[in-house]
Amino acid sequence: MTKGSLAEHGDIASCVTYFQALNIPQLARVVDIGTRYGSFLEMLNTLGYTDSLGVDIDATCIEAGLEAYPSLRGRLEP
Repeated sequence: MTKGSLAEHGDIASCVTYFQALNIPQLARVVDIGTRYGSFLEMLNTLGYTDSLGVDIDATCIEAGLEAYPSLRGRLEP
């Protein structure tokens, strides 16, 4: 599965824009509950938010996310 084929719910880019508008420091710990594939965390990661954890009940989504976003290894959990 490639990044382009991950079917996310909602508008991840708008969520990131909103997150940035909150002026949350890059050193903040970010926890994304219901992360699905981790796309939101991956976008934050590229912006320098690297202390993050994504949790989702669907292990299949987590596995696909780890395949698409290897930089999130150790930060996505079922």
